[in-house]
Amino acid sequence: MKKILSKENYLKLADNAWIRASLQAIPHVGGSLDTLVFVKAGKWKEARIKEFLDNFAKDMSKLKESMIDKDFLESEEFLSIFEDTVIAIIKEHKKNKRRILKKALVSTIKKEFCAQNSKSFLLEILDSLTIEQIQILKYCYEKHGDRGYDFLRNLKSKEDTDGIIVTFGELQQEFGWKNGSYGKMGLINDLQGRGILFDWSAGRFGYTPFFFALTDLGNELVKSLLENLDEK
Repeated sequence: MKKILSKENYLKLADNAWIRASLQAIPHVGGSLDTLVFVKAGKWKEARIKEFLDNFAKDMSKLKESMIDKDFLESEEFLSIFEDTVIAIIKEHKKNKRRILKKALVSTIKKEFCAQNSKSFLLEILDSLTIEQIQILKYCYEKHGDRGYDFLRNLKSKEDTDGIIVTFGELQQEFGWKNGSYGKMGLINDLQGRGILFDWSAGRFGYTPFFFALTDLGNELVKSLLENLDEK
């Protein structure tokens, strides 16, 4: 039987045709944009969702039933977090960042999850961070562990900070930043502006920040969502 094109589908096709014509008319990039939006985007999104669901299922299969917060799984908060995570993964082109978001979601399902801030708030922050910023936070946490802001802030001298407070030079060496790579300070300044990282040297050695540590929010973010990130 011949399929009849409904009015709704006809209008949808007409809208797409108009949009595609408009995209293709853009000088230099029109053809590429048309291919990306109407040919490749759907395939990429579908592949990312499948990858996420397959790996999420694998991680969940590793959890014992006694480890799972069943009340949370049946809550509106979990539904909201799950939907937000799927949307974030669909939009994220970096595979490593998608893996981080997936593992963070699994962390929120465990009974052992403990944080003063809401799970949705912490996941929203995590989604907004770059891979480099996440690496900086994890490196700082590996240095000073679960020590709180008050302890770190009250360290009196450079000698007291050895092996605890992270210097910019250490970050350069750890992540292979080239000498003179002070453009990376933008990543650190952003973390400071969000209240995730603080400059221990502020007010001590002039105006140039070189010593960094996690605030209580940064500590909580890493401990609750990123501490076991390297586990397979």
